[in-house]
Amino acid sequence: MEKRKARDEKIARGEEVGPLEPDPTAVEEIGVLGLFKFLVIVLLCICLAGKFLTGSYTWDYQSRWLQLKTYWPVSPIYMTSSEW
Repeated sequence: MEKRKARDEKIARGEEVGPLEPDPTAVEEIGVLGLFKFLVIVLLCICLAGKFLTGSYTWDYQSRWLQLKTYWPVSPIYMTSSEW
């Protein structure tokens, strides 16, 4: 409050002043980008903890959703007869 009062007095005298300092007690809004950043950091921490504890980023969990072939199928031209 004192800084704001001194700033207002300088403005009244015609002196140049800088911008107001941000209020440290003001509530900062969290947007979608902040939430996404938080989720990415949490996921990264979970993966690194899994690598440290079990030696696998996925905590040794095996499912078809974690297999690369689910998202990048191999064309039949390059497949051998045993893979059909």
